[in-house]
Amino acid sequence: MTPLSIWAPYGASAPSVRVRISGWGASIPELSAAGAFHSFTDAGAWMGLKSQPVSLLRAHRDIRKKIGAAVPCRTSLVHREISPFSRGGLECRALSIGQRAVYDVDDALPHDPSALRRRRSLRAASRSDVVLAGNDYLMELYSELGCTTAYVPSCVDTSGGPAPLGPRRDERVTFGWIGSATTIPYLETLAPLFADPQVRQNARFAVMGPPTLPPSLSRLVDHTPWSVESERAFLAGCDVGMMPLPDDAWSRGKCAYKLLQFASVGRTFIASPVGANDALVRRSGAMAATTLDEWRDAVIEVATMGAERLTELGRRAYDTVDESYSYASWVPTVRELLDLRPIPA
Repeated sequence: MTPLSIWAPYGASAPSVRVRISGWGASIPELSAAGAFHSFTDAGAWMGLKSQPVSLLRAHRDIRKKIGAAVPCRTSLVHREISPFSRGGLECRALSIGQRAVYDVDDALPHDPSALRRRRSLRAASRSDVVLAGNDYLMELYSELGCTTAYVPSCVDTSGGPAPLGPRRDERVTFGWIGSATTIPYLETLAPLFADPQVRQNARFAVMGPPTLPPSLSRLVDHTPWSVESERAFLAGCDVGMMPLPDDAWSRGKCAYKLLQFASVGRTFIASPVGANDALVRRSGAMAATTLDEWRDAVIEVATMGAERLTELGRRAYDTVDESYSYASWVPTVRELLDLRPIPA
């Protein structure tokens, strides 16, 4: 019997799959074993296939066949959902392949605007033996639905260590943000801050994200399209990270991944104290901001800190993440939750 079968909506390089599944490959070989991973599409999101309905239907047919032909395994792991056409039955069938059924979630899917997505998540969670939740809010949310839950944060690789602060361009502090097209609207709420002449005297803003930015941001920030190869260099090239979020039911399910990325290279940050952000801000001694005025005050304060203080705060953030949010620190727990013990000969 094989140890593990993994089912996901997107390919291994998609953000959520890369963080929650394939990122473990170096530490937990079973999660990157040949033939263990199956996805609805190799693309990074379903939205890219919406203009190709035939491809979508073919992908749904193919993943159903894979699930039907799958051999029993010790543990079956479903990440989020499998198919946009599923009403939850497909996820439940994939979970039933394993002697142990594990459902992994890193967003507040029971609060998703799509009723179909809510249904998929609730059915998969109910069928699982344990729900791996990316933060305390998600644990509580799925526990209230009657599920057994376990906390497994979204993790980062800290093996590269903290990077030294680089020389400042034109003496200003660089505040960075990294994310996708789906989270860019959160950053847009700070556009008035980016345009503020007083703020720009001591601060500049850099964004790594989708290939193009909305007009509200494009003239106010330095833009770098995201790639896995250049991600660490971008993070290390910033002095401070940022993660604005609204305080709503969906955002409380966010797992602070942007902050973890900056902390993994030794950068402090400013963040909205929402969801997993709140605990990370408090533990790492970073700054919290909710209103636009609070963000403005925080940016001005941090921008006038000296390099020594920023390095000190960055080191504290790194140590916090290395201890509590790194892949290496969570290997024993995840192996136990996935029942990845040696298979008898």
